[in-house]
Amino acid sequence: MASYSSHYVAKRVTITILFQLYICIFFQVFNMETFKWSFGILFSRLVRLPSLNERVALVPWADMLNHSCEVESFMDYDKSSQAILFTTNRPYQPGEQVFISYGKKSNGELLLSYEFVPKEGTNPSDSANLSVSLNKINVCYKEKLEVLRKHGLSA
Repeated sequence: MASYSSHYVAKRVTITILFQLYICIFFQVFNMETFKWSFGILFSRLVRLPSLNERVALVPWADMLNHSCEVESFMDYDKSSQAILFTTNRPYQPGEQVFISYGKKSNGELLLSYEFVPKEGTNPSDSANLSVSLNKINVCYKEKLEVLRKHGLSA
């Protein structure tokens, strides 16, 4: 009986030979466009599991759940049942679409990561960075600085 290592080496040699024989096809199929598509498919289906130190897993049914800013949901690995459990903060009726929250993310983060933006005004986590500066020679400099500080901002 062959050892594990010799079996592994034989498989690796076979894969190497096949790769060399079909290298032209490999680069026709596996180009940057295919890589980006594959990465997008993988990224859109990964789920972070808090109980496993934020490890990621592929959870086949989870990618069918759409995002909503109006729900708080939780997905994690349950050691006792050895399953992924999904809990949400509200009940659902039979036939009703079930939503998940992709996390407290701005519209920009949702657009870049998941290629969508929630309806305007529905995302309480939406934000935009705004740089504010004041010119010290401005006639109202002190008043403007006071207003900024009152709202926890600085110039």
